[in-house]
Amino acid sequence: MDLTDSLSSLDESGPVIASGKRLALSTKLRSKFFLVAPADADPWFGFTLDFPLGQDQAANEDSGFGIRHEGKASGDAVVPVDNHRLTIRFPRGGFQTIVEDATLPLMNRFPNAKRRDHGMTVLKVVIGDASVSIQGFGYPFANVDDLEVEGWVNNKPIVDGHTLIDILRSKRFVFVLPKPVAAAAHTFNPDRLPAPFSYPYGPNQEWNLPLYRALIAQNKGHRFIPAFRHPDDLSHITSVVQAAVQDVLWIDDAVNEILAIRFPAYFVSPETSASEPRAVEGIKQFYIVVALTPQFRTEYDSAWRRLIKAEGFRVRLFNSHESLSPHETWNCKIVEYPSNLSALKPHPVRKHELVLCARRPTRDEFQKKQPYEVKMFPDRNGFYDWMVKPDPRSTNAPPMLRALPSINFLDIEDKAYANAIVAEALPQDQARFRGYLSNRPLGLAAATLAMHAKLGKILCSAPTNVAVDNFASRLDTRTRTVVERYNRGLQGGQPRRRHTFVVRAYRPEHESVAFKRLLQDSRISDGAAPKPFARRPSKWRLHLSCAFWLLVLLRSPAVRGLHPDDSPVLHEMQQAIHDHDSTVLLRDVATGAITWEQFKEADGYTRAMTVANDLLAYIPDQADLLVARGVSIDEAANMHRADLYCVWGNTLLPCFLFGDPKQLSPTVMTNSEQHKAVLHRDDEGDVDMESEQNPVGFLNRFAMDGKISALQYLQGNGIPVYR
Repeated sequence: MDLTDSLSSLDESGPVIASGKRLALSTKLRSKFFLVAPADADPWFGFTLDFPLGQDQAANEDSGFGIRHEGKASGDAVVPVDNHRLTIRFPRGGFQTIVEDATLPLMNRFPNAKRRDHGMTVLKVVIGDASVSIQGFGYPFANVDDLEVEGWVNNKPIVDGHTLIDILRSKRFVFVLPKPVAAAAHTFNPDRLPAPFSYPYGPNQEWNLPLYRALIAQNKGHRFIPAFRHPDDLSHITSVVQAAVQDVLWIDDAVNEILAIRFPAYFVSPETSASEPRAVEGIKQFYIVVALTPQFRTEYDSAWRRLIKAEGFRVRLFNSHESLSPHETWNCKIVEYPSNLSALKPHPVRKHELVLCARRPTRDEFQKKQPYEVKMFPDRNGFYDWMVKPDPRSTNAPPMLRALPSINFLDIEDKAYANAIVAEALPQDQARFRGYLSNRPLGLAAATLAMHAKLGKILCSAPTNVAVDNFASRLDTRTRTVVERYNRGLQGGQPRRRHTFVVRAYRPEHESVAFKRLLQDSRISDGAAPKPFARRPSKWRLHLSCAFWLLVLLRSPAVRGLHPDDSPVLHEMQQAIHDHDSTVLLRDVATGAITWEQFKEADGYTRAMTVANDLLAYIPDQADLLVARGVSIDEAANMHRADLYCVWGNTLLPCFLFGDPKQLSPTVMTNSEQHKAVLHRDDEGDVDMESEQNPVGFLNRFAMDGKISALQYLQGNGIPVYR
């Protein structure tokens, strides 16, 4: 990378727009000139303009604007910055440069410039029909300490009536560089730029496993430097998609290879003994001893260590070596300490062998899932192209900046409720909390209750089930606190505020099983969660689940009663259930008026359970995800960007991200593992393990990109953060 301080102007004799420190001029805007060929990024030729954010951003933070950060080049951290940087890149092949010695009158304008006696250079850039590309334009900006700089950013004239837009749209730029002309002509020669960079994975990043495999095999190599900004959508999507794919695809390849290998095995029943034989047909569970080989363990060691962490497996059983397809497929799980099993005492197990516990299936438990649809997302490179595009409603107006859409989350009719939300912050933080919520670009902010009050239904998510559970519980607790604070000061006859209806939704089949078990025994609480054999355990929990709310509506002793200030929707549903004849049996068994056995033997049992399942499905419909008006993410510092995009999509709904930047980064399982070397022999028989035809490279070239969390990526792009 070659760079130097520079003076930016539109003319040699014109006023100074910005300057570098080495030129020793007192200007509020700083400028540097660059010729850059960074690793794993597009090389460029251009300059930067730095706009001050104020000393340590202290005044901005106190006002509620938030703190601006930028991502470090290493990709392992984001750090606060004192300046907002615009990066202006000249179009390759679309400009000419003129390099000249600075004249004496011009040099006299810089009497205190460093190394002035070595000479100075004037570099002129003239652009043809193409336009510059700009990074960092349009991001939220504030400098509470210097309103003049704020005005410049918001299109007020900087020098001689020229606004920032005028400067950026100019076809001619003049720079004064503190370098002798020969050195400057060599250092900043655009011909030195290498070829443009792009990820070698093509334009199609849709879900296509054969294509992924082919591209990965053709493009082995080093790990890419992580990127916080991308030149276009394709670059952004490639890094997100490939980081997810390359983390696991080699495991899938190993699974397919292992599936093609058949091992001999024998079955041991834990239910029989030599003295008490039993017909095989009546046995439902077996231990299966599989004769893996030491060679298999060695060859698939890395993949096998990952695979055996799964909760369960499927074992395919063949009747003969000649069979092309399995006779049956059973669910099973690994027995970790087979030597402790009495049934296996007569069957010594060797170190390389595998013992499985399997159940004979009674039905097909495996259902094919719908294919996943990959969406397109913004490149987060800035908003210059959109903001300077003419507004179709004012075609005759002079060029102006189009403002980014923003929203005041406290602009609701009920000002007392807005005040009750702000009161959730500590007293010393309430002023800046109010300021932060009062002008948020459609993107990120900090308080879901304010979002709900302004917009309506909100979809909440987090990277783990535990995090979602905690998020839902906190929201439910805080909405009750806020409503209680609001209602406490009401006069007689004034309408009361109601609790926000928070639903922690789980898979419908898990809700149904858990609800049924709670009807049988109202004391088991979270113990009602489904417990499938050799399958991933259900993450279902009772609190705020659909089953929880249905039991509340049915007045079950398993849960709390309906509060007078609970959502009107819940009160309406409870009344409807009470008035409907089809729910009589359901209400009786839920309240304990009849036993589960009486309920099950009743004529209306089947109908009642159908009604229950319909109600379980109806409850989340009251928070229909298809009509969510905003998105809120907790523990976003631990969330993959791919997971955020699955929730947020490309709808640009208002999105609040919460998280601790010091939290562990998103989990990336494949970091330093490399492709297996393939032996090649030349004509003389010499072995070449890293030939050009088969280079050894990292299995996950985007591992470091994968560790950039959703919060860190947006924070590193300059979105203000409330802390």
